[in-house]
Amino acid sequence: FSDSTALKTFGHLKSKNVFVVPTLHIGGVLSYLDEVDHSQDNYLKYMSDGIQKTYKSRIDRVKYATEKQVADRKALDDFFGKLAYKLNENGVSLLAGSDSGAYNSY
Repeated sequence: FSDSTALKTFGHLKSKNVFVVPTLHIGGVLSYLDEVDHSQDNYLKYMSDGIQKTYKSRIDRVKYATEKQVADRKALDDFFGKLAYKLNENGVSLLAGSDSGAYNSY
């Protein structure tokens, strides 16, 4: 990651009136599955079994992840949060929404 390249890119995005849609919530959820058990979450009752099944492979992947893979996933989640903040701080328009898709409902 290069700050100078990022700032140049942010300026270009802003000049073209580009809106960025960061996916932050689900990244955090998936990054911390090793620490937080979501099997009894209240909102699961509103989700179909089909939607819940889309997460089986992700949950299984966490079960068998190495310590390095877990740490890398958490570091990447942290980076995306900081990146979204920097985009906003530099005037790039942000939209919420990509976390609310069917495959990001867990």
